[in-house]
Amino acid sequence: MKTTLLKIVLLSSLLLAMNATWSDETETLDELLARIDQVTAPYESEYADKLSQYGTNAVPRLIELLKHPDKDVAEIAALALRGCSYIDEKYLPQIIDGLDRDIGWLPNALGRIPTDAAAEEAVKRYLAADTSPWNQEANAVSRQGIRAVPFIIQAALSTEKDNEGVCHLLGYVLQDMNAEAKQEAAHLLQKTLNDETSSTALLHGILTMVYYLGEDEGRLLETDLIRLREAKPELKSTIDNDLVCMRSALSGQILAERLRKSPGRATLLDIAWIGKAAAKDTGPEVLRILENSTWETRRAAAHTLGAIEYKESTPALCTLLNEPHDVILNWIAANSLGKLHAKSATEALQKTAENHWHPAVRMEAKLALKNMYSSEPYDSDSHRLEIEEKDLPEAPTKQTNATPPEVLEKLAYEITIPSTVTPTITQIPDVALRVENGWLAGSSRGEWGGELRFIGDNGIRYEVSDEHTQNVFMLGEKVIAITGVAVWFSNDGMIYELSQQTDGKWQAVPWRALPGAPRESHKMPSGEIMIATDSGGNVILSEDGSFRMVQ
Repeated sequence: MKTTLLKIVLLSSLLLAMNATWSDETETLDELLARIDQVTAPYESEYADKLSQYGTNAVPRLIELLKHPDKDVAEIAALALRGCSYIDEKYLPQIIDGLDRDIGWLPNALGRIPTDAAAEEAVKRYLAADTSPWNQEANAVSRQGIRAVPFIIQAALSTEKDNEGVCHLLGYVLQDMNAEAKQEAAHLLQKTLNDETSSTALLHGILTMVYYLGEDEGRLLETDLIRLREAKPELKSTIDNDLVCMRSALSGQILAERLRKSPGRATLLDIAWIGKAAAKDTGPEVLRILENSTWETRRAAAHTLGAIEYKESTPALCTLLNEPHDVILNWIAANSLGKLHAKSATEALQKTAENHWHPAVRMEAKLALKNMYSSEPYDSDSHRLEIEEKDLPEAPTKQTNATPPEVLEKLAYEITIPSTVTPTITQIPDVALRVENGWLAGSSRGEWGGELRFIGDNGIRYEVSDEHTQNVFMLGEKVIAITGVAVWFSNDGMIYELSQQTDGKWQAVPWRALPGAPRESHKMPSGEIMIATDSGGNVILSEDGSFRMVQ
């Protein structure tokens, strides 16, 4: 056994050495092809790149290798063909044979043959592939560009079942093409939009493709869409999506109507994207939402008012500069006032720049003031309050009120984590606080979620909150939970006030926003809570809900 292992190690080392040597040598095409069956992982890509450098001289040899009995060799040849900028149309039959043999990397070659036949084949195989739209077939269709457009439209018009699903796939490849190809697609789609015999189902699919044309090319169909919107009310929602995507003149009216029916963050962000052109129609509705909404929606509304430069919102935004519950909202208000160039906000911004407890809000207010008399666009467009780590004093790491591990183990509970190998686990809580008749126990598992639960002495257990729970404290007469997590693109922190309802069950209500996700926390001798946040600094929370920075 030892001898066999030694041979394997020596052989592996030899192959690595050979490949390393090959990667440093300049070889002729014949020399490269002579050792194609010796190339080992992970050197196939480097080897294929060398073959591709020989361009059209290598293509005939690579095409011949597609028939090689060793499929690994055929796939290396296909990988090299992917890097060739041009393949003669006479090789299309051999490539189709290789595709039917399911040779990997070969679909890309269809994009290197500049003919209608190759474009048609690429579209056909793209629609038949289970992996669409994120595959090599999609790359081939996109590379064919305008040559593929007639076959894309033909496929959209000829599909009887799941037309909308097929059109999503076709639109996906269309969006990556150049302006000339998209303009041709718009011209061909226009005929169907204006054909009175087009069924509603067909038009749904076609309108899906219009969405993928984007702003400039989509606008070529604006007049047709507005006419169709009046003629077929059942298509209104889909057409409205297209009109917003192309920043139509009707975008403001459409989005204002959506806000009235169902105010939400997604619509607010669409309005912000439209910009100043949407201010007249949407401004009053956004301002109304700002005054009465959820925390996240209020933030989105405050951001949107600045993005659309709705000057009538200046007094409301000035009020939000010192709103005590949400430091993120304070920062967004300063940011939006900077975009408004509203001179009437000068005094409020000056006070904020001098007195706000958080340095990032003070800085944003100073930037807004600096921009007040400038005609240049406001260049501060981040949606996140942040300060440099180098500017922060280190926070103490010891949690002086930590519950003993043996107590936490006794409070373990079952939790279900969807989409994992072991969906149900026994969770030992990270933190716990003793309350009347039981415990409030919380956990944070990063991207796998978190929660706060009540564990009753009498066996009653239930979830109080599904937020990542970093700690639970008594703060004066209040019970609070410090929640939030910095994972992926999220960096949110919130302090919840915990209280018992009339039926005795605990509930969690947002009380104070943190400037970032909490990393650690502890109770200070003063009774206040020190919280170290991610990118937002280290803060001290007092019983009255006020904050100050750790000095």
